Amino acid sequence: MSRKKTNFYILKLRTWITKPFMKFIGFKFRNTNTFEMTPFITCLLSFFYMHFQIHHTLQNSYPILN
Repeated sequence: MSRKKTNFYILKLRTWITKPFMKFIGFKFRNTNTFEMTPFITCLLSFFYMHFQIHHTLQNSYPILN
């Protein structure tokens, strides 16, 4: 098998493996600049926002969690 064909099959395999994960995380596979919010990204963002609110503010209302 030629090197070009081998590289093509490797690329197809890579996209076949990674595409479902990327779709789940929230990326679109078209040439548009839009971004899809999925529940996964929403949960991550809300977790980091709550973490920032609780741990990294000057007026900390939860001193036990520091």
